[in-house]
Amino acid sequence: MKRLLMTEVEEREQWVYIDVVAQRPLSLALAEDLKVEHQSPQLIVIKEGKVHAHASHQGVNEDTIDIWRKSLAEA
Repeated sequence: MKRLLMTEVEEREQWVYIDVVAQRPLSLALAEDLKVEHQSPQLIVIKEGKVHAHASHQGVNEDTIDIWRKSLAEA
C-alpha cells in the first residue's frame, strides 16, 4: 500500500484513500452502493458514476494502475 501512496496522481484522476478499519461504516456503505465485494486492500476505478474496474489483494499494485490507465485512455 505504501508504494501506491507514492504513485503520482495524474491530472485527470482523483484518488480517495479510505482506512477500512477506522472508516468501516463508510467503507461498507461504498461497497454496497458500488456493488463490489468489500475487501482490503482494494482498488476501485469509477468512471461516469459506474465501476469501471476493481481489484483486491495481489491485484493492488502499480502494474494494475498502469493497465487501467491505458484501458481508460483507449476508451
